Amino acid sequence: MKKIFKKIEFKISACFFVISILIISLMLFSWYKQSSSKLMTYEKEETSQEVKNASIYVASYLEKNKNLASLLAMSAESQNIMDDKTDFKNLKDIIKVSEKSDEFIKKIFLVSENGNIISNEKVNLETNKDMKNISWYKKLINSNNMAFASKADFSKISSDSSKNIISISKEIKDKNNKRLGFVVINLSYKFLEDFLSTINFGKDGYVFILSSEEELLFKSKNMEDFGKKDYEKLLKKRMKPEKMDFVSSNVFIPNTQWKLVGISFSNAISNLKKQLIESSLILALIVFVLTLLVSIFVSKKISKPIIYLIGEIKKTDKKLYKIKSLPQASSEIQILTKEYNNLIDRIFVLTEDIEKKEEQKRTYQVKALQSQINPHFLYNTLDTILWLVEFGENEKAIKVTKNLGMLLRNSLNIDEDFVKLDKEIEHAKNYLDIQKIRYDNKFTYEFIKKIETSSLYVPKLILQPIIENAIYHGIREKKSKSYIKIIVEKNPEYLIIKIIDNGLGPKEKKENIPTKLGGIGMENVNNRIKLLCGEKYNLKMQREKDETIVTYKLKIIKEI
Repeated sequence: MKKIFKKIEFKISACFFVISILIISLMLFSWYKQSSSKLMTYEKEETSQEVKNASIYVASYLEKNKNLASLLAMSAESQNIMDDKTDFKNLKDIIKVSEKSDEFIKKIFLVSENGNIISNEKVNLETNKDMKNISWYKKLINSNNMAFASKADFSKISSDSSKNIISISKEIKDKNNKRLGFVVINLSYKFLEDFLSTINFGKDGYVFILSSEEELLFKSKNMEDFGKKDYEKLLKKRMKPEKMDFVSSNVFIPNTQWKLVGISFSNAISNLKKQLIESSLILALIVFVLTLLVSIFVSKKISKPIIYLIGEIKKTDKKLYKIKSLPQASSEIQILTKEYNNLIDRIFVLTEDIEKKEEQKRTYQVKALQSQINPHFLYNTLDTILWLVEFGENEKAIKVTKNLGMLLRNSLNIDEDFVKLDKEIEHAKNYLDIQKIRYDNKFTYEFIKKIETSSLYVPKLILQPIIENAIYHGIREKKSKSYIKIIVEKNPEYLIIKIIDNGLGPKEKKENIPTKLGGIGMENVNNRIKLLCGEKYNLKMQREKDETIVTYKLKIIKEI
């Protein structure tokens, strides 16, 4: 099963299928969102218009009663309201007619600053000669001629709407604009129910009126069971933008401090959304099947040349050969086939080059071995040991013998291409100690390490041949005492080793590397460095003043 998932044919099919499904899904989702948005926008506009119309109806009715209150306040008899001896017959008749002509008017009365009340019925309200200190009268003063809601005794409204009234008041003033009292018209809450029942907010919709302090003044019948917590949730809910299947709208009722809020639930929108979802699912299923079939066809078409190429490449496990390109394959597959064939050609070339380099390495290793165990060097060293023994220099003889043994042990191990730098320096010291005794301390030597060398590696047998070259071609022929310095340092790019001697120097003075200067030869060492480290690494010799300086530029190698 895992192999099927890894096949390119399956991956192409899966990618094509997923991309197609995503595109179709986005299109369907966009279409669904746009359709839903338009429906909700239409519903919100309808709800908003219904709320505005209802607020206008309420405001118009309140305005009509305000006009009636103004008419009563301006009547001639109203100017005598402070006089408790006037019978106010005409004024009472007008009040009686007004109350009978409008079923929503519960009571009309006039009250003066000194406590006189004019009404057709008894008014059960507290009065005295100075009404300014009476709480319900203060409420009339503070109403600023705006409608307000309360119970019949002007106390705080009750949760039972039948006990509540809407009061409209109008100041009565004399010719000097001094307040004489108020005309008060109490309206039944039923007028709100009748006016607002005409709004179509759906089966579960509702409407309510809030005061400026967010106090619930009126609620529709389907809100009768609402408690305080339900009301708080309702306030939060209406502040949210439309979502799902309901929309809300609110508007201030003109000439009041009240806000009318309507929330409608549209079953039609909900049903239409369900239909949209069902249609989208059916369409998505059809697209799913078609996309699956098309993706399988396309993947087979694309993957066929790739499968052919894979099969041909597997055959080259046994024997390398060039692959024939399919004419019907895409340009990318043809390029891939061409590059593979070019790779085969490069493999052939690299194989031949590796074989040549391996042969060169074997040749250099043999030459290095031959140089290190040069019969003349070996004979001369043994002769030196014999001479030291005859003259009683036993300690020197032992030292030379020990150094020769270590030198031969390192030289005979030809399987290593690289050795630690410290080991290569030790090999050079053994050689120098033998030659120093042989030439009776004709020279001194010194190793100067400017860096930590314990973790560095260098090609094997690169120091001793150059030191040998310095002794045989420079120091041996010089009459005065000489020295050899070996300095180890590095820069960010190279490991630098310098072998400096103050011998006579080479007889052939050239700027480039001499081809053969004794022993293994500088050219042989230089070629081995290039072979093992790379073309940019090399060995150079120069003469400055009375010193011959051979400089190694080696690769910085810390691990093998």
